[in-house]
Parts: sequence; C-alpha cells; structure tokens
Amino acid sequence: MAERGLSVSSTNVYGHLRSLQNRLSPNVKLNMHQGPWFAGGSVLRLFLGQNLESSDIDVFFSNESDFKHLYDVMNSIKQSKEDQMSEPDTTLIIDPYAFNLLARKKPTYKTKFAFTYELSDKKVQLIRREMYNNVAELFGDFDFTVCQFATDCELIAYTDLAFEDALAKQLRIVNMQKNSTFTRRFFKYLAYGYTPRPGMASVIQEIVRNDIDRYCSAEGNYTHVL
Repeated sequence: MAERGLSVSSTNVYGHLRSLQNRLSPNVKLNMHQGPWFAGGSVLRLFLGQNLESSDIDVFFSNESDFKHLYDVMNSIKQSKEDQMSEPDTTLIIDPYAFNLLARKKPTYKTKFAFTYELSDKKVQLIRREMYNNVAELFGDFDFTVCQFATDCELIAYTDLAFEDALAKQLRIVNMQKNSTFTRRFFKYLAYGYTPRPGMASVIQEIVRNDIDRYCSAEGNYTHVL
C-alpha cells in the first residue's frame, strides 16, 4: 500500500452522515475498527470542507451480514413507500439533511458489486466488491491515495500520503488491479483539479492504450492503438 502511516483522529464535522447512518439502520453501526465505514471520495470532500453535491456516499463492509442487513433495510423501506404510491415505479427518496420521504421517479441500481440507492440529490452505494478486515486493508484497495479517507462519524482515518496529496491536490497511484474503472476515475479527478504526480504519465498512457484496445476488440475493430 502506498502509505507511510495511518492516522485516526476524532471528528465532529459529519453530522449529516451520522444522521444518515442512524436513519438507514439503528442496528448496524459504523465502527472504525471493524466496519462498516463511509469511505472514499465523499469523506475526502468533507475532510476538505467541501459539500457533497457531486459525490456518491460509499459504504464499505467487513462482513456479508452487515451488508445483507442494510440491503434488506433499504429494500424494505423502499418497498413500503412504493406500496403507498399510486405509481408503482416511484422510488423512495431520503433527503440526506432533513430526511423527508419524497416521491421521485429515480431508479435503484444493482450490480454484482454494489447496490446503489437514490437520494434526493445523491446516491448511497453499498459496496460488496470485497469484505475488508480493517480500514488499512480497505485503503490498500483504493486506486488513489486521495481516496484513503474513512469515517464512522466519530473518528476519521487517513494515511499520511492521503493527507499530503489531498492538500496538494495531486494524484498518486495505490492500486490499479481494478483498472476497469481506473481510467474513468482518473479523468474524473483531473476534472476536479487534481494533478498527476511526476512519473504517472507513462503509466496512465499504458492504461488508456489498453482500455482503447479492449474497446476496439469488443467492437470487432482489431486495429492496435499506437
């Protein structure tokens, strides 16, 4: 893992995340030592004093039991609200600040690795790609150091390099094994104003080339991209 150390400190700036946690389930509490955790870009934004208007809220887990519980809770609440609606495809929306139940025609998405739940202005994603024994293991699975932020709404954890790179707005690679989303996320952070660290150019060029080659192969065009 690209880190020099792991820091954990108290925090009091995540009140609306704490309310979200309590609203979703009183029986599964976030826990810095054993999960679940809010982690990634949303916690980075809060750490930097930014709002969450353009950020998904990702929840990561240490066990299937906690994931299944929150998954069932969200489905149960959504179904209960939909049963009261005249339009069967109306999805439950939870306002993340006032927690008013609103009727909106927004879809709920499911994939093999995540369950995405639409809020009034953002998404909460229950991530089940992996189960993590601790927050350090979770951090090692992120693609960039600036994503290595996690909170249980009482404590915030981050690596030394995450702290350094977040303040400098620079991108440093941690893990490219899941590079099916790496290129998209790389350009997303460029759009946020982050700058790649020296030496990343050749790595990114190779990843983008491989992505284009893979796309061309899938489309039946086997011309290699130089």
